[in-house]
Amino acid sequence: MDADGTLWIGTAGGGLSRLKDERIATFTIREGLPDNTISQILEDDAGNLWLGGNRGIVRIKKRDLDDLVAHRIPVIYPQVYGRADGLLSEECTGGFSPAGLRTKAGLLWFSTLKGIVVIDPHHTVSSPLPS
Repeated sequence: MDADGTLWIGTAGGGLSRLKDERIATFTIREGLPDNTISQILEDDAGNLWLGGNRGIVRIKKRDLDDLVAHRIPVIYPQVYGRADGLLSEECTGGFSPAGLRTKAGLLWFSTLKGIVVIDPHHTVSSPLPS
């Protein structure tokens, strides 16, 4: 649960759900996610959610999700990390807790089918938005 009381829920095929102010919003591939299976949800210091799924690790600005719910933007453009970024497997694992974790230093650890992936969110490269 976030400091503001927001609860994030990953699903096995139903996308990412957010419970905030007693309202549920769901985000799927229709809204821009690359996958509807979310097995891990971690947050960094910059207000981003990091999601582990079957098609890589995804970084999304929580502000963009708020803007989507408020109809200020039509879709989200998450940053997706996969094999081209050094992952041996794009499929993250779940079904146990914790499936991923954040260290005191802010490093994000994700379990995948081929081992652990450690991401330092302070040192990542962003792709430009599609035009």
